[in-house]
Amino acid sequence: MYDRYAMQPLPLGRARITETSDVLTIEIPSRKEWFMVIFLTLWLSFWLFGVASIVPTMLSNTSFRSGPSMMFLVVWLFGFVGGGAYGLYIWVKLIFGIEISEFSSTSISIGEKILFHERGQSFESNSILRLRELPVPEPTWFDQRYLWTGGEASLGFDYGSRTVRFGRGIDEAEATQLLERIVSKFPQYQTVTSTPSSWNQAFRNRV
Repeated sequence: MYDRYAMQPLPLGRARITETSDVLTIEIPSRKEWFMVIFLTLWLSFWLFGVASIVPTMLSNTSFRSGPSMMFLVVWLFGFVGGGAYGLYIWVKLIFGIEISEFSSTSISIGEKILFHERGQSFESNSILRLRELPVPEPTWFDQRYLWTGGEASLGFDYGSRTVRFGRGIDEAEATQLLERIVSKFPQYQTVTSTPSSWNQAFRNRV
């Protein structure tokens, strides 16, 4: 009945996994939301046109060099340049951004690399609880934040009173596979734990 439909190839996932004797590294390139990339490309083109033509014209106009007009010009330039810089950052992040997660027996590090700039945070393994999959709601027309961030986080863990989220832009099936890979190498990160973390014990003593 369905012979006329093409058989779908088996997806291999987006994450790249590197494993050594004591470290498991997962790299997830940002999801390429081409609608947003094209939109930002056009928007930045108009922004650069404004920088190259409108701004010099305003600066050369003597009526903008004193009083309230000068204040308006400064505020407008600040917002104009700031908005363009933020749009350029999102554009670069969508194309070149990579989420990097490193797992070891002593810590979990979650970071992000954009071109040559890398930043992140490390979390002590003794205080990590409930490494798990996170529910990823379907985006609605009125909530398109995932277009700007590269997707919702599909994995996470509790660290004290904070939930640390990672694994952005991957499907639930791949999130399950990554979680199984992590736990198989480091069983201490099992979802269920029977011993309270040092942070929880300190909190109980404080109360």
